[in-house]
This record gives sequence, C-alpha cells and structure tokens, in this order.
Amino acid sequence: MNDKITVKVLGTRGSIPCSGEEFQIYGGSTSCFFLPIKDQAIIFDAGTGIMTLNKSLPKTIKEIHIFISHMHLDHIQGLPFFQFLFESDYPITIYGQARSGKTIQEQIDYFLNPLLWPVGVKNFQSNVQFVTLQLGKKYRIREDIVIETEHSCHPGASTLYRVTYKDHSFVYGLDFEHNEDSLERLISFSQNATALVYDSCYLPEEYPEHKGWGHSTWEQGLLVKKRANIDQLLLSHHNTNHTDAMLQTLEKQLSLIDNNIRLLKEGMEIDV
Repeated sequence: MNDKITVKVLGTRGSIPCSGEEFQIYGGSTSCFFLPIKDQAIIFDAGTGIMTLNKSLPKTIKEIHIFISHMHLDHIQGLPFFQFLFESDYPITIYGQARSGKTIQEQIDYFLNPLLWPVGVKNFQSNVQFVTLQLGKKYRIREDIVIETEHSCHPGASTLYRVTYKDHSFVYGLDFEHNEDSLERLISFSQNATALVYDSCYLPEEYPEHKGWGHSTWEQGLLVKKRANIDQLLLSHHNTNHTDAMLQTLEKQLSLIDNNIRLLKEGMEIDV
C-alpha cells in the first residue's frame, strides 16, 4: 500500500496570472496545490490553478477541503470559478483564520460582493461549510489525516499549514517572509517534514528592495530545509518577472547545491 502523499501542482505564480511564450514551462496560474488522499481532496489556496480541478477531480473523491492561507487576490481569485461550490453534491469545507474580526465565511462574502462579482456565498450549494481556524490547533480529516496550523509572516496575516498522513508530512509555506522570529517558527513547525513548499518569489539580490513585502528567497528556503531536516524543498510563488529562461538557469544552479530542491512547474505531480 502506498502511504505517500501525492502533491499535484496546479498554480505556481504569485501576484497575478501570467501568459505568453515566456511562461509555458513553469506555468502562469496563481497558487493552488491539490493533495488527493484516499477519498479526500485537500486543496491549499484557490488561485486560478484551482479551475483545473473542474475537469480533473478524481471520481474517487467524496469530500473537498479548501485551506486558504490568506485573502490576497492571487490566492482566492479562482474561487468564484470553482464549479463544485455551485453545482455538485460534494461536501465542501473551506478553512481559514479570522482577520480584522471577520470569520473566513465573512471574508469570502466580503470578497464576493455584488459590486465586484454577481455570484456570492449565498449562491454556494448547501453542502458548503466554513471553519474559522484557531492557530496552533490540530484538525483531523478522517482519523489518519491531520492538519496543523501556524502563523506565517506576511501582510494581512497568513497561515502556514502542515498535513500529515501516516509517516509523511507536507508543509505549505506560502506567502512567507523570513526574519529571525519567523524563520525559527517555520523551522520548528516544519521539523522532519517530508516536503516543504517555500516562497521563493525573489532572488537573493532582489530581496533587499522588497523587504517587508511578505516574500522570501530560495537561499532562506535552503536554510530552513537544512535546519528542519526536510527531505524535499519545493520552490514556488514565482515572480511574474521571472521567465522560463530565468527559472531554468536558476534550477540548474540549485541542482549543483542540493539535488532535493525543485522549482515547481504547473502540472507537476510529486510523491512526498
């Protein structure tokens, strides 16, 4: 029996979707990761990549769980186009932490208001539920799938997630900016994880001009990998200015440093 976690990469870009010949290899959709575990669909963020599941959700799935890291548009802009919210009998639960005194349901309702979009939370099918997370608390999806949460470092309050199934664990670390406190928190949270998706929006030489913007570099991700004893470092939230050619060059450089580092490509599937 395969007890590994399969991670399906549906969106790798940060800020806005990208299109054109320069973005064909690593992809142009914004953040979304899909983990089918047994008959459960675990989805991290609902960027434009989530729309892929409209036609590719496995028939074995019985329940859908969507974990929102934060409410910036690139992490939720695919939500109004996720057809199962409106036209299926799948039980769907949407999770997220409270922000500005609003529950996750109130935040999504605020996003889908009539001035911006004609279809709102009131139009979701009746099987859609909301869970406002308490950071630090463990949540169980079935007895053998555990979700843990931790505070990230990003404007507007973002959430780090860790999913554990059997002896394998996957940490979702977007959007995240490194500083002394946040690095120690992430290292502790990610200890001995099988894989970490890390925010590498900026090259190390680009970061000083963007300090305080809520993102990090591959260099800091490698530090976390080593100190937390993580098997695989998966780099994502690619900058919209980073073309395929730039990312391919970087990937070759990183392979010489550690062969367990990957720059994620849209459509990639990884067993962790």
